[in-house]
Amino acid sequence: MTTTRKVLVVIVILLWALASTAQTPPTAIEWARASPADIGLPEAKLLAMSAAIRSDQFKKIGSVLIARHGKLVYEDYVATRIRFATPGRRRRASLAF
Repeated sequence: MTTTRKVLVVIVILLWALASTAQTPPTAIEWARASPADIGLPEAKLLAMSAAIRSDQFKKIGSVLIARHGKLVYEDYVATRIRFATPGRRRRASLAF
């Protein structure tokens, strides 16, 4: 076997090893859920906040997610403001505190 062929064989083996250990993309995470009352958030204030967002008091808000102690407590989307990069695909971002 020539040196060039040996180098090619080594490169192919390395590429195969790298490809076989590549990670698969993460799947969607389903949050554990809790009610606002479970963590001491008044539901009336959350509903008032949603009403204010929908009445255009806050023009740049398209969604609200509230997570507390690792549980999703509140989730609301203003459908007319959500613009997806890819149709049918929604990306979530949240601030957990």
